Amino acid sequence: MSVLHLLFLLLSLITISFLHCPITVTSHSVPEYHALLALKSSITSDPSSSLQPWSSSTHHCSWPFITFDPTTLSITAIDLTNLNLTGSIPLSIRHLPNLVNLSLAVNSFSNNIPPDVAHLSNLRYLNLSNNVFNGSLPSNLSLLQNLQILDLYNNNLIEALPADLAGIPVLRHLHLGGSFFSGSIPSEYGQFPALEYRTPGVTITSTVPSVLSHSLMSDRSFIAIGCHIS
Repeated sequence: MSVLHLLFLLLSLITISFLHCPITVTSHSVPEYHALLALKSSITSDPSSSLQPWSSSTHHCSWPFITFDPTTLSITAIDLTNLNLTGSIPLSIRHLPNLVNLSLAVNSFSNNIPPDVAHLSNLRYLNLSNNVFNGSLPSNLSLLQNLQILDLYNNNLIEALPADLAGIPVLRHLHLGGSFFSGSIPSEYGQFPALEYRTPGVTITSTVPSVLSHSLMSDRSFIAIGCHIS
């Protein structure tokens, strides 16, 4: 192989690397970069140092557990599932407007689910299951009009279930079991237009609206509410 050919291959590799992950300097002026660092700062325990590579020494598109659009360089997915993390969701999560997938499942995230999550207008998949989130479920999550999967199973959420969730037109999977919601199940929960998810053996210990009871008894899939509703 000629020296010229080798130089051409080297130049091609360098060009490809720049296309997939631009130089570090540009990262510092991007709001998404600061939002990711804020998320890392909100982690109070990371025993496996999983997020150690999230640092200013590298461009954020090269950080692990992140997916980005190679055309726009926008962050489209964050998947921190089962990393044994302890922490909370920072308010700056709203500065990731192109996020499609956010999964923090099977960790020890706590405190409230911030209403700022509702600003992620492109979100399709939100999995916060198996954590220790507390407080009420933000009613403004109904603003996530592209959301298809909402999994909040096994948290410490309390207060009433927000009826507004039924206004998400494409939601097909809704899992709210394992928390401590109070009051009745909203009648609107029998009117989800696209719901497909079915959980066998769910026990509901609250007043079930007739429209929802019909859904439970028919072939139509239903919402997994769980058995801790009082």
